[in-house]
Amino acid sequence: MMRFCCSVKLLCLVASIATVHLNAQSSEAVPAIQRELRATWVTSVYNLDWPSKVGLSEKKQKQELIELLDNCQHLNLNAIFLQVRPEGDALYNSKLEPWSHWLTGKMGKSPGYDPLAFCIAEAHRRGIEVHAWINPFRALTDISRKVNSKHFSLRKDLVFKKVGNKLWLDPSYVGNRRWVVDVIDDIVSRYNIDGVHMDDYFYPYPSFDEDKNIKDPFPDKVEHQRYLSAGGDKDIEAWRRENIDIFIQSVAAKIKARKPWVRFGISPFGIWRPGVPAGTDAQVSSYDHLACDSLKWAKEGWVDYLTPQLYWAIDSEQSFYKLMQWWAIQSNVPIWPGLDVDRIFSKKEPSRNAEEILEQVILSRQLGMKYQQSQGQAFWRSSAVLGNKDKVANKLKRYFYAQKALLPPLNTSFKPQAPKSPQVNLVKNSKGWELTCVLNSHRAVVQFKLQGRWQQLNTLYGNIKLNFNEKPEIIIATPVGIYGHLGEPTVVK
Repeated sequence: MMRFCCSVKLLCLVASIATVHLNAQSSEAVPAIQRELRATWVTSVYNLDWPSKVGLSEKKQKQELIELLDNCQHLNLNAIFLQVRPEGDALYNSKLEPWSHWLTGKMGKSPGYDPLAFCIAEAHRRGIEVHAWINPFRALTDISRKVNSKHFSLRKDLVFKKVGNKLWLDPSYVGNRRWVVDVIDDIVSRYNIDGVHMDDYFYPYPSFDEDKNIKDPFPDKVEHQRYLSAGGDKDIEAWRRENIDIFIQSVAAKIKARKPWVRFGISPFGIWRPGVPAGTDAQVSSYDHLACDSLKWAKEGWVDYLTPQLYWAIDSEQSFYKLMQWWAIQSNVPIWPGLDVDRIFSKKEPSRNAEEILEQVILSRQLGMKYQQSQGQAFWRSSAVLGNKDKVANKLKRYFYAQKALLPPLNTSFKPQAPKSPQVNLVKNSKGWELTCVLNSHRAVVQFKLQGRWQQLNTLYGNIKLNFNEKPEIIIATPVGIYGHLGEPTVVK
């Protein structure tokens, strides 16, 4: 506990001196706009997070989602990874795939509204980004479940493989990969999402027998042999990686051609390969078993960020610190680690408490600064962090998330145009003072000083109207461009 308190004091000192001045002639110190990803996964499969169970009414589903977003706003989170395609289905109004079973209990049955469109509108109103989380190749979590006639598992032009009681789209087929790319392109083209997010379910996670052999290997030996017969020279693991490389590059190209400001990120298993870094033990290899060469995707510029699932404790054999440091050194894109809040007081790790997560936030920030990476954390999963396990949400807000933050700007290959400053008016009325801020840009950050204390408000995609009982001492409205870059502020004194 002493280590945590000392670290908090250090980071609070750094934050307190991170101020800027309005201009060279002004002595007014303005708190710097904080830049950091603060995200949580919102899982729809198995109704883990939202909706809480199948068959809820439209009203109840919306109420649950609004409560979830309100809690994110209260904690000053600024992004959610919303699972919108768990298994070839849709939590949005798709013309390509059927409505998800996890909404209504019956695949293909409409919930009566468009959950993704509703979520985007409500999240943006609260200053929260929405990244559409896609599971690309998992076709069914249970092959015994009845599927809708629109489900792609019934198509004759696509190839599927059974693994245990699950069904998978085989990534080695060009047509299979193209289908998923088209699905993603449809989402990007029709919805005002801020990002596309994937975990590493490119192939199923393996299970092993007592001799450490995979119990139910992915059945694609025929396809690999066909590749070798045609002159290919890669072993089966390298061949799979090549197929996934092509898929990732294709997704990135589609997204950036359609909307280059939409972020594309991957959340790989936290251990790239067993023994890397030295002394790290693991049965699963993201690189070998899941065909996930995420570092290559970063180095090639196909992804905008990586969120490795660093779910282990700091002092464990799979040390969070060692792994986070390794990822930060290796990657040339932001590393925003996934932290497992769900393990607090769990059967898997009964000794884990909130302080473990707080220490991990500190270390991720320190390593981010050391290796010149932008700051960020993502929490697995929303029910755990917003459910306040061991008061983790309260402690995060008290020590780290007291102020709102914007995501770091998106790295681009060109210099984005500077966003135009907003129009700001402050007028006295019968109830006090009314501030109106008309945006001329994608977004704005409003900071104001009231009774000697600075406060900050983030907003997306809309004009702002605020009411004050007394006149603020100063108001600063800073425009934010679509790539996250700041423009010249408008100042009202």
